[in-house]
Amino acid sequence: MNAREIAGLPVGELGLSAEFRVRCELMGFRCLGDVFALGPEELVTLPDFSYGWLGELVSFLLKYQALHLLQARAGKSPG
Repeated sequence: MNAREIAGLPVGELGLSAEFRVRCELMGFRCLGDVFALGPEELVTLPDFSYGWLGELVSFLLKYQALHLLQARAGKSPG
């Protein structure tokens, strides 16, 4: 699976935990592309964010050598 495929897959088709899927729904994410659009600085500020959720996401991305998709976007600066 390549980066484009990963970004476009619906959260429910990723094979991740029910807790991960629920948190995605609470945060308004239908696919991982929605997550990547924000970047890590913004993700941690969302009310339903959890570090357990982030850990599961990171593990999934590492499995597909796609952790770079979670990096901060060019032109966006923290704070």
